[in-house]
Amino acid sequence: MTEALALVVLPLVASATHALGFWKYNSQAKAGTSKPNFVSWFVWALLATLNALSFMAITSIIVALQTFVGAVGCIGTFLHALVTGKFEWPNWKEWVIFAISMLAIGVWKFYNPLYANIVLVGAIILSFWPSWVYVWSDPAREKPLPWVLWGSAYGLTTFITFMLGGIGLKLVMPIVGTLAHLAVPVICVIRKK
Repeated sequence: MTEALALVVLPLVASATHALGFWKYNSQAKAGTSKPNFVSWFVWALLATLNALSFMAITSIIVALQTFVGAVGCIGTFLHALVTGKFEWPNWKEWVIFAISMLAIGVWKFYNPLYANIVLVGAIILSFWPSWVYVWSDPAREKPLPWVLWGSAYGLTTFITFMLGGIGLKLVMPIVGTLAHLAVPVICVIRKK
């Protein structure tokens, strides 16, 4: 596989896969089979935007393209949930995630975008925890396909990042993104048994 393929085709495939996941998820939300929580999606929109910007700063715009698609998708899902849902005040975990996000901005501004991206990993894991618990309690609440698509998109981004830079801290975020997203369908399968 040539570097040109890694730099152009695979990021486009990852981006299209990520967009397809959002299309599927939002179609389910529109049909009422998924009920996105606007506070969770606000947190994910903030994290996804910070992730995209910091990941681009440590890789390139084309490698980070999938993360920008994710940011736009999260913002769109948040807006849909805001318009169709009821207002809920953020809980303490969501405030902690917001604080970690602000810390990441500070780390980026005063230190380094790579370490800011690593700081976001903690916020992302914390932000996924309620979804994992939610699906564990009732696996029928989420449909696995969007999560598989999102996890696959992050998996491709992990592969691209590895191909272009080998093993290093740049891999932390895409690996965590892959595992965090794929955990949802895995929990669905385990709990349905």
